[in-house]
Amino acid sequence: MATNERYTGADGLRQEYDKWANAFPDGRVQIRNSFSAGEWAVTESTFRGTNNGTFVGAAGEIPATGRELDFEFCTVTRVRDGRIALVRHYHDNATIMQQLGLMPEGAAAPA
Repeated sequence: MATNERYTGADGLRQEYDKWANAFPDGRVQIRNSFSAGEWAVTESTFRGTNNGTFVGAAGEIPATGRELDFEFCTVTRVRDGRIALVRHYHDNATIMQQLGLMPEGAAAPA
């Protein structure tokens, strides 16, 4: 379930990370695996945190639920000329919505 959110430049990357930090002030990322080849790097990670702040995303503003979140995600990064040129995060939004109590367990994601 893609969100089609796009952020541009250093300010955009900060905005994307800030939305998670504001919604999950105790949030932590554990990198489980990483590798690189040429300009590309891939990281497999786990995110854990408690939703104690408003989450602002593609679905609009979601008030804090007080629920814990624990999900795996993958980040693909491209570095050109020593600068980050592209960052893409891949994660399962249906799992996130279910853990926050915003989607029933086992519900199928819309096509």
